[in-house]
Amino acid sequence: MTTEQGLFSFNAVAGEALSSYPFHFVKFNATNNTVILIVSDTDIPCGVVQNAADVLAAGDPVEVMVIGKTKLELGATLTSGALLQTGAVGGSVGHAIAAKSTGYICGQIVDGGDTGDVGSALINCANPWLKA
Repeated sequence: MTTEQGLFSFNAVAGEALSSYPFHFVKFNATNNTVILIVSDTDIPCGVVQNAADVLAAGDPVEVMVIGKTKLELGATLTSGALLQTGAVGGSVGHAIAAKSTGYICGQIVDGGDTGDVGSALINCANPWLKA
C-alpha cells in the first residue's frame, strides 16, 4: 500500500517544467530557492516533487517533500528495506535507485517494485550522506 506522510516539505520555484516528473527527486540550482531535476548519481537531492501536475513551466511553485514517507518513481527493481539514492536511469532523471559505491543515500524503500513503478520510501533529504 503506497501512502504518504510528510513530516517536512517546503515551497520552492521550479527551474524547469516538472509536470512529466511526479514523485521524482530534485536538487537546488544556482538561483535561490529554485529546484531542478536530478541528472546525475552524484547530485545532492533536496527532496521529492509532490505537485508535479501543477508545475507546467519554469517559475511555477513546486512543493518539495524533504523528510517523510513519500511516493517515488523507481529507476530500478527495489525491495522493501533497500537503501536508496537518486540517479539518472537510461536517459531518464530523478529516479530512486539502489545505493551504489558512491552517491548520496537519502532513504529506505518501504513499498518496492520494478523500474517505472511508483513505490514509496522513507526519505531524509535534509542531510543525505555520501557513500564512498
